[in-house]
Amino acid sequence: SFDNGIIVHEYAHGVSNRLTGGRANSSCLANLEQAGEGWSDWLALITTIQPGDSGAKARGVGNFSLHLPVTATGIRRYPYSTDMTINPQTYTDVRTSTTYHSRGEIWCSAIWDMTWFLIRDFGFDPDFASGNSGNQIALRLVLEGMKLQPCGPGFIDSRDAILLADDILYGSAHRCQIWEAFARRGMGLYALQGSPDAIGDETVDFTFPPFCLPPVTAPTADFSAQETSVACPAEIRFMDQSTGNPGQWYWEFGDGDTSFQQNPRHTYTQPGTYSVKLRATNSLGADSLIMASFITVNTFDISVTAAPSPACAGDSVLVQALPFNATAVSGYQVQSIPYAPLSGTENTVILSDDAVSGLLPIGFPFRFYGKSYTGFYISSNGFIGFSPAMPNGCCIGKPLPSALPPNNFIAFAWNDLNPGAYSSTVSYFTTGAAPQRKLVVRYQTYHWNGTPFPMRGQIVLLEGSNVIEIHTEVISYMDDPTTQGIENADGTQAAFPPGRVAVQFSASNESWSFTPYAVFQSAWLPLGQVEDPSANPALILPELPDSFSVVMTDPNGCTSQQSVFLPVNLCDTQALLTVQLLVEGLMKGDGSLEPVLFNAGLSLDSSACDSVVVELHDPSNYQMVYQSSGLLHTDGSVLLRFPPEVFAAPYYIAVRTRNGLETWSKNPIRMRAHTTLNLRE
Repeated sequence: SFDNGIIVHEYAHGVSNRLTGGRANSSCLANLEQAGEGWSDWLALITTIQPGDSGAKARGVGNFSLHLPVTATGIRRYPYSTDMTINPQTYTDVRTSTTYHSRGEIWCSAIWDMTWFLIRDFGFDPDFASGNSGNQIALRLVLEGMKLQPCGPGFIDSRDAILLADDILYGSAHRCQIWEAFARRGMGLYALQGSPDAIGDETVDFTFPPFCLPPVTAPTADFSAQETSVACPAEIRFMDQSTGNPGQWYWEFGDGDTSFQQNPRHTYTQPGTYSVKLRATNSLGADSLIMASFITVNTFDISVTAAPSPACAGDSVLVQALPFNATAVSGYQVQSIPYAPLSGTENTVILSDDAVSGLLPIGFPFRFYGKSYTGFYISSNGFIGFSPAMPNGCCIGKPLPSALPPNNFIAFAWNDLNPGAYSSTVSYFTTGAAPQRKLVVRYQTYHWNGTPFPMRGQIVLLEGSNVIEIHTEVISYMDDPTTQGIENADGTQAAFPPGRVAVQFSASNESWSFTPYAVFQSAWLPLGQVEDPSANPALILPELPDSFSVVMTDPNGCTSQQSVFLPVNLCDTQALLTVQLLVEGLMKGDGSLEPVLFNAGLSLDSSACDSVVVELHDPSNYQMVYQSSGLLHTDGSVLLRFPPEVFAAPYYIAVRTRNGLETWSKNPIRMRAHTTLNLRE
């Protein structure tokens, strides 16, 4: 075709497919309520606007290819126009639109209106390369919105991504033009899309946000939060409840971060108590509200022990920190366990081919990759998950981990199963008593190819421990790959039995457990008394009674601190100092010293070399405070004894032999129950 609109339309599919979900995800626009065809129509329309055009003008698509005049309807049900008498389509029409093209028309109608409302207020410029005309703003917002929206977006997801793009690029300067367009097409303030993988479950709403209406009074600031006491880290949604139609908002979250959004989401990354402030502004004035100590971010607890306790000065003591009440997860340990399927009173779930159930109750809070859930969804294709709008996973098991949906799931046997045929059943039940209940999801079904290929087994979730078990009665060997394992919400982590990811395999009467674990980092204080501050347990050599504290960091970067007091006693009646030294003139070729005193008959000790005097000097004034003498042996060592009063204090150590030469330590040495000074190096 030489129809410019069709050429741009088809090229634009490459743009929307590659921008949505990132460059590694070109399969994010396969869900039912996606706007791919609408974006393609819109890019064809916006790039062919001519100076002098108006939004009310009827613009058909594909007219040239059909030999129709430019004023004709074209290949869509209605030509595109801001005139609702020419194009009356709204979000209501999604439920009766049976094709991607017909649903795309509705999306295109909304962003085409938005384009012309921006042109109305900011003008038109045929140069798309630079500037801030209405058409240039619209192009940036739509393209950046594609990058910001989730994989598999519905219309409301895509609308919200455009609003977010406006917030990021322009500080929400154009939100009212955006809302004006979407509200008139049924995607107003209170519209809901339902599942992006279904049509007919939408909630249509034409409400224009009050902050876009002219104010009649100055605002009164007010707000609430989705939660006020949370575990670290936590994303909290704040809701503006100000009156007086404010048009601008400024939030301070108490941790140094701020936002200009009306209803922002903010993630707290460290425990603590945070005060939150909102300043709401309109053209008639401004008002601020501070909620002191509004958000409490809780962290895990630590038990710290020291052994032995109490200790003697100079003893080796181990301090150990054990975290508890922790929610962070580094990963899962996968182990083979005895095959032990469970039985109970089952709730049957009716699933057709390639279907996903509604939200089902777990029966207790269950943490999966660190996040707590009370409900789950069942896919007909052999896995359960925790995310709303979870895809059904048709029709083969994928590699793990992968950013491609589905994510946030547990797979017994992900393949093309068909519980809607062959008298198959899928069911679930919760068994046991708190705090050791178990959720059991049971597949008694077959592969889509028929009864020769049974797929039967259970997924079991354990309360408290958050352990997962998969009990396999039978998994049939299929030509298509099967996947067994688990994956987190963003597709960056996974765990699975060996040889069970996107491969051909069979299994029977076997079980696997998935046990969460977390790796914590430790930092001990005071530094001078801990041999390795990052070790756990850590070795310390205490000299005086002291508190030893540890800061632990979980896999999410959240911290907690705890300390233990260690009583230290002076158990020894003396402090021992061993000095290693060389004496000029007494050295032998093998590195030892001549036994001068023994050879002269002055000592009966065959290793006696010389007598040595050692002095301890005060580092502040270099005055000698203690003195001791000892016998230098042929191995270069001399042992000195000092009173216990020297414990824990630092001293310069001066060593003097009979020849009068004196050597000092380079730095003050802290005296312990047994201290060593090597002057041979």
